[in-house]
Amino acid sequence: MEIEFKRAGYGYTLTAKANGASIEDDAEERIYPKDGSGKIIRTERDVCTKTMDCMVRALDDMFYYREKPYEASELVKRIFDKLPREYIKPLLDSLNEDYGDDESED
Repeated sequence: MEIEFKRAGYGYTLTAKANGASIEDDAEERIYPKDGSGKIIRTERDVCTKTMDCMVRALDDMFYYREKPYEASELVKRIFDKLPREYIKPLLDSLNEDYGDDESED
């Protein structure tokens, strides 16, 4: 199976190919911010949340069912970089509680 995500001139696409079949999904979401008078300022493009959610669920399942360790620290860093600021401290605290060194046990 081959999965490709790319940005073409018209937007983002996600393509999956397997066994001679190909599926392409428009993975772009358009955002129309407005000024105080309600006039559209500009059109912004982003990756569609629905597509992101679908890929995250698939990746989550793959990690859940994988038996062997898998080094994905760069992926974790990239995802962490996209977290809204209000989630960072609670997540760090949780990770430290679950995986940090507890010096008091020595």
